[in-house]
Amino acid sequence: MEMFDQSFVVSAPLEKVWAFHSDPVGLTQITPRMICVKILSCDYPVRTGSKIVMRMHVGPVSAQWNSLIVGCMEFERFTDEQIKSEGPFKVWNHTHSFAEVENGTRVTDHVEYEMPFGIFGKVAHALGGRYLIMEMFRARMRATKACLEGRDRQRSGISLA
Repeated sequence: MEMFDQSFVVSAPLEKVWAFHSDPVGLTQITPRMICVKILSCDYPVRTGSKIVMRMHVGPVSAQWNSLIVGCMEFERFTDEQIKSEGPFKVWNHTHSFAEVENGTRVTDHVEYEMPFGIFGKVAHALGGRYLIMEMFRARMRATKACLEGRDRQRSGISLA
């Protein structure tokens, strides 16, 4: 199982950051342009048991990604998990955590994942898959800050779909 962690501070109050991240539509605003995300259906507000159905396009490749919120503590954290065999990964478990700090809100992403296709997935991960996931989350961090801090996303070098 692979892991990825990222933490950053957004200059915005916890309530605003929580509202943005707990609305699945926010994902469409922070996903890099190279990945087109469409929310097909979702249970809102996000809570334990909520289901989110998305369609993702990366170039000519399209996949449906169904996830379930498996844990939620309002204003603190929630965890989305890819429903087995209903997405692009063999395993995807993503915990979004939020904490009020002096200059705003700390956002922490902890992801545990496993690539599909056995040894071929492991090779693809080693050859660039991990880098792409890291870059996607870095872009999401910049976009989150731009959206919630009121900066112009175009001038901050962020391209969003």
